[in-house]
Amino acid sequence: MYPPCHLKSASSPAFEPFQIVCLEHATTHLYAEIIQITETTQTCWVRPLMLIQYMVEQCQSHPQPDFFFSDLRQGSDLLLPAALFRGALDTEVIPLIAKLTDQNTSEQFYSANHLKLTQFIRQVCLAYPEVFEDK
Repeated sequence: MYPPCHLKSASSPAFEPFQIVCLEHATTHLYAEIIQITETTQTCWVRPLMLIQYMVEQCQSHPQPDFFFSDLRQGSDLLLPAALFRGALDTEVIPLIAKLTDQNTSEQFYSANHLKLTQFIRQVCLAYPEVFEDK
């Protein structure tokens, strides 16, 4: 497994508070809002917004990828290495943010989404242990 291209550079990306960023692993994308950057440790304090799990198999009759959408706005903030993130493009985020208002808001719904996020972060930690060294 090869890390995303943004993990290969020695310098961490420059992010600003309120910027939307994306952490990609396999077929899953975590979109989050930057709250603060710790320059000395290059750590991001982020507020998760949504987790998108893309379907692996697509047929030619569906030009748009199918995905599972998890609303994470009611969950906990995260502290993660800045090297894991890339800046999200407006064109990819705006259609997804529009879906946030259409989501179910039950406690069971948020609990299931929190579990998905926990599993995703565990996968990222296992896939890129070198990024978490000395953090």
